[in-house]
Amino acid sequence: MARYHLDTETGNAGLCRAEKGKCPFGEVNHYGSPLEAMSAYEDSHSGSFLKKSSSMSRKMLAIGGIAVAAVSLAGCTSIGMDHSSNQPQNPTPVSSPGDDSTWLDQHDSSESTYPQESGPSEEEINDWLNEKQQELIDWLNENGYEYSDGDYGDSGDNSGISFQGRSLDVTPQEIAEAEATLANLVVRPESTEPYDRAENFGRSFKTGVAGAVEHRDVPDAVFKNDSPQARVVDGYFIDPYTGQQVHVIGGESYDADIDHIVPLKEAWDSGANTWTQDQRVAYSNDLDNLVYTASGVNRSKGDQDMATWIPSFEPSQCLYAIRTIEIKGTWNLSVDSAEKAAMREIIDTKCYA
Repeated sequence: MARYHLDTETGNAGLCRAEKGKCPFGEVNHYGSPLEAMSAYEDSHSGSFLKKSSSMSRKMLAIGGIAVAAVSLAGCTSIGMDHSSNQPQNPTPVSSPGDDSTWLDQHDSSESTYPQESGPSEEEINDWLNEKQQELIDWLNENGYEYSDGDYGDSGDNSGISFQGRSLDVTPQEIAEAEATLANLVVRPESTEPYDRAENFGRSFKTGVAGAVEHRDVPDAVFKNDSPQARVVDGYFIDPYTGQQVHVIGGESYDADIDHIVPLKEAWDSGANTWTQDQRVAYSNDLDNLVYTASGVNRSKGDQDMATWIPSFEPSQCLYAIRTIEIKGTWNLSVDSAEKAAMREIIDTKCYA
């Protein structure tokens, strides 16, 4: 029998990806049909009611999506899930105040929009929203979301966002060390020697490397087994390059990739073409040069250096520049003049801002 669960952002029903096998998250929160799943969404989100056009209702819809986000993780992944949504990371599923539909039951919410003559007034809508908003804020705070000042999880400290498992904040010592390393990097034009990824750096990561990156960079995840190098089955992380949440589905290639901060071709053009094959393979698998990011971001970055590409998420730009400089220095890679100028600019404008 087919099983369905919810895309909690849109209310659309998605076919359980484990339809033909055992769902790795148990048999809870499955529905027998798309209609049944969407009806559950209406009951828990008050979806039709919140389609009223007002700033408060839009804000409440966003908060309500957070409150029941755990449903998607407790079930399976929805085929239609947005992999770069702004939903926060999902904790262990718990019941939420979004399940309370008493008010809606009293006001007949069965239609997608309220009839003009029989629907509640705007004042009634806002009164209900204010009441439910406080319930949801209380629920978020009780379950570790730290909701305050009208914003989820970010009061100016980039809460919930990390870069290679560490805070985005950098210390004065890190900045000073990066500046010293930058001053000593050799400046020369890039090599034009032909490059082949598989031939020059190996076809793929060594066994265990990808799993190690996922354990470090995907804090909210279910893994295939208890091994510290096991791969993600289902999880969420905040992409440090964009500041957006990414939903990771084990075995898929369109949700997240492992990025080389200093790309392999960039390394090749900056001195790796003179290394031994063993050195190049070691470089390709260096955890300090690897970071988890959304697939689209990784593929748009390609083999660009800092002269033409930096993360779009400004709070990450300083640390990205520092890490790039460290990698170039550790592996004795050169920089061209445009690349060095870009590094210098990021240090001056982002690290000292």
